[in-house]
Amino acid sequence: MLRDLFRHRIFCLTIILLTLVLIISCSRERSKEPEGEIFLKITDDLNCEVVLTRPPQRIICLSPEAAETIAELGRVDLLSAVVTECDYPEDVSSLPKVGSFSNPAYEKILSFEPDLVIATGLEQEDFTRTIRNTGIPVMAIYSRTIEDVENAIMLMGRITQSEEKARDIVAGMEEKFTIIEEALSDIPRNEKNPRVYVEISPDPLMTVAEGSFVHEVIELTGGVNIGFDLPREYSRIDPELVIARDPDYIIVLHSASTVDEIVNRTGWEVIEAVREGNIITNLNPDLLLRASPRLADGAIELFNAIHPGYEIDMSNGMP
Repeated sequence: MLRDLFRHRIFCLTIILLTLVLIISCSRERSKEPEGEIFLKITDDLNCEVVLTRPPQRIICLSPEAAETIAELGRVDLLSAVVTECDYPEDVSSLPKVGSFSNPAYEKILSFEPDLVIATGLEQEDFTRTIRNTGIPVMAIYSRTIEDVENAIMLMGRITQSEEKARDIVAGMEEKFTIIEEALSDIPRNEKNPRVYVEISPDPLMTVAEGSFVHEVIELTGGVNIGFDLPREYSRIDPELVIARDPDYIIVLHSASTVDEIVNRTGWEVIEAVREGNIITNLNPDLLLRASPRLADGAIELFNAIHPGYEIDMSNGMP
């Protein structure tokens, strides 16, 4: 009897202690939350919570597309510094630099005492973790779809208190996508769905796959992406696979290879795009590879490249 009573008391004491530990733990977690009002609280694309207590006035961009979007929103005044790849528009490219996209300068970033650092995923993931450890808010934005791109623009609008302008930008993009869809409906069935190979690097040979917004743009413009089933959204591709899938168009989104060099690759002379001279090297890579408001313009450029004779004329603005 006494033994059972003793066990009961030990059990109760254990429950009380565990409850106290839980309460203390939760109190500590709450103490980490910023005091006062919260301006913005979101979970970013690296699944990290970002809390801003007030609109940021000193933003550092490690992402060219984010810097470009903030400029399009008319808020370059909020940018303290950027990485060297942030080269558009001109008022962004002239800002102070804090290293490069692949190698941001940690100490230089800290010297600006930013309210917010905007980064991206993949290559910058480890660096964002380092900056977060200083207590500086870091927001990683990594768009995988066109919808993600538009949502990122709206988020930039919230951060910069330019939401109406952000809505106008997204509406303008959607209008251009609608123009493309309407233009596709005018193309005869037997001329639709050309096979497209987009090359983003020659060494290693790389293309885009399903899961990237570039793949989605290829499909939106009526093309068939020959690299759709590769293991990563930006992936290496075997040159033999390019030959086997025989693209009608080769879209070169880098400056490291000339047309002659591509034509003279081993075995590529049998590819339809090579035989017909459909190797496109004059598109602006930034329009298609950056998740920015200019993506819709890149989509129109791609449509015109793979549908000769049915081009959309944007020379005077919207058709």
